[in-house]
Amino acid sequence: MKKIYFLFTILIGLLSCNSTVESSIPDDAKKVDIFAKAFIEKIINGQIDSAIANLDPSVATSDAMAYITNANKALSGEKIKQIKLIECNWTHGISSNAGVSSNYKFTYEYQLQKSTALFALVVKDNHEKLSVSAFEGKFIDAQLSASTKFTFAGKSILHYTFAFLLIAVPLFIIATFIVMLKTKIKTNKKIMWGFIILLLAFPRFALNWNTGDIDFKLLNFSILGGGAIKESIYAAWYIYFSLPIGATIFWIKRRDLQNEAILDEENEAFEWQNANETPKEENKKKNFLYA
Repeated sequence: MKKIYFLFTILIGLLSCNSTVESSIPDDAKKVDIFAKAFIEKIINGQIDSAIANLDPSVATSDAMAYITNANKALSGEKIKQIKLIECNWTHGISSNAGVSSNYKFTYEYQLQKSTALFALVVKDNHEKLSVSAFEGKFIDAQLSASTKFTFAGKSILHYTFAFLLIAVPLFIIATFIVMLKTKIKTNKKIMWGFIILLLAFPRFALNWNTGDIDFKLLNFSILGGGAIKESIYAAWYIYFSLPIGATIFWIKRRDLQNEAILDEENEAFEWQNANETPKEENKKKNFLYA
């Protein structure tokens, strides 16, 4: 029994955790980060021509120039108080036109004197020149770290239902697992049912805690059938639960498993009894014959 507990303790301990840390910049992307923030500052400070000169030729259209001009008008007079990196990712590739190049996507939260703004841009690095191939900016009502906090304030019955199932489903699976360990069945079957109870939970229903949007995945297996994910301190919370299929099947089959275990014990006892009584009977016959 101790071995079974130890095996499943290791299995549950292998659950992956999502760390909620602020995005960091690798060394090879630091020059791109400096270039990206300088581009945004040019727009805020009204250096329109210099900002347009940083655009990649493929996107340096009249619409892009007008967008930068309008962004400057919206941000005119603002002072930068704080800059936070929200997202940093990149891709490397080879093309017949540009050769070897890299694309870096940065998303920043700018705490300005009068407002808070979110900027997302893609910087192209062809190892000769840096240029902006995509740019977008918008004002937000509050800092992302505050707007993505886990709170029940203003939440609907849907949020409360997901929160209840997030707790109830894992508790049901854990309780079923404990009952299974205490049920009289063979050790090899306990190991099999342990995996079924812990792993057979699907489909998965996930809720974006901030927006209320629901995501559904039919074939998704998860240990304990519930959890919560926040990929970064600025990302929205996702809470999810899965239907405890394995645990439910165990409760349906539990009585049959117990009856099967009882029959196995009776058969083993009967075989043991026969194995121990047969020699005695043969000895009695021999003694009678040679008495």
